[in-house]
Amino acid sequence: MLNFERFNGDLAGGPFTISGRVTFPKLTEPTLDFQLKAQSILVARNDSLTARADANLRVIGPWASATVTGNVALTNSQFSRTSI
Repeated sequence: MLNFERFNGDLAGGPFTISGRVTFPKLTEPTLDFQLKAQSILVARNDSLTARADANLRVIGPWASATVTGNVALTNSQFSRTSI
């Protein structure tokens, strides 16, 4: 079993945390149960777009068929359109 009591950091200026565990009923078939929370992380950037997102996601189940649930919302993002 691998426990994540507290794993955190910054991703492009936005803080995130991961908590949960991974168990190994069989060494080649891990079972996941963890949660990711993020605030205003950078998900895309180019000349006409800066996109940041908040996220609260949970991953649970066997590696081959795990389920991801939760919410992701755009925040503090800028879109611009230039005419040619």
